[in-house]
Amino acid sequence: MRFDPTEDQRLSFIQGLEDIFKTLRERSKKARKEQLEKLYKEFKKAQTTEELNQIRQKLIREFRDLAPGRRFFGQPLRGPEARSGIYKLRLVVGDTVCEGLLTIRDDPLFNKKS
Repeated sequence: MRFDPTEDQRLSFIQGLEDIFKTLRERSKKARKEQLEKLYKEFKKAQTTEELNQIRQKLIREFRDLAPGRRFFGQPLRGPEARSGIYKLRLVVGDTVCEGLLTIRDDPLFNKKS
């Protein structure tokens, strides 16, 4: 389970995608630039973490041949992993508020020594 990314993580990820688009523009020929600009317009409209990660995936799928190295596209945008413990949840929908506790335990199948 993960938390949402922080605003700093989100802004850093967005800047990273901007840098990727800039580099790919420099490396693309005309036909690919049109495809890239279409994807850039999608990127500028993206609001959610999921939408931003989908743009990253499309860049990898469609432009990996122009990437200067394996790590060029970076990691997906995601928040920190939730550690084991008890978390208080609060869900608000309109005027309705629901609260509860969520217990996260260590995975018994995960070997921490390896």
